[in-house]
Amino acid sequence: MASHDKTIDEGDLRFAFGSSWQVIKYDDHPDYQDKIKRLDGTKALDFVAVHRTKPETLYLIEVKDFQGYRIENKT
Repeated sequence: MASHDKTIDEGDLRFAFGSSWQVIKYDDHPDYQDKIKRLDGTKALDFVAVHRTKPETLYLIEVKDFQGYRIENKT
């Protein structure tokens, strides 16, 4: 099993990122909480991540947990 340098919980889900990732939970970050969240109608994505490869790659990650919503998501 790979070693994980950072784990982040989002709801009931846990995400583990290795040493080649730099990740923040954006909706908890002060830039979102103190500035962007104050604008009516705005929402944050879950994670902002950079994978440190050549070239480095930016990922904007939105997570949806459909566990426990079987009937609502049947279609």
